[in-house]
Amino acid sequence: MVAVGLMVLRALEAAEILAKQGISAEVIDRGRLFPLDKKTILESIARRAAWRSRTSYSNCGFSAEVAAMAAEEALDELDAPVRRICGLARAARVQSIAG
Repeated sequence: MVAVGLMVLRALEAAEILAKQGISAEVIDRGRLFPLDKKTILESIARRAAWRSRTSYSNCGFSAEVAAMAAEEALDELDAPVRRICGLARAARVQSIAG
């Protein structure tokens, strides 16, 4: 799993739960979004048959970018499609700065 921010804690919790079930999970903590460490992510994909990207939103963000990279550059390494685990999409509040 690759995660950013608060989702790192959730990914680590998920990895612990999986470990109790005998499933090994790797968590990549992306301390920053840019520049994207493609090498680390692609090496992780090569070691795993299944791979997940865990972030807060599913579209127009980090998770979408990582999923696209995995599909474009490492699809042959996977036994299944990339799966994004994300929060519910919500409209963002925008405040006017005029006036």
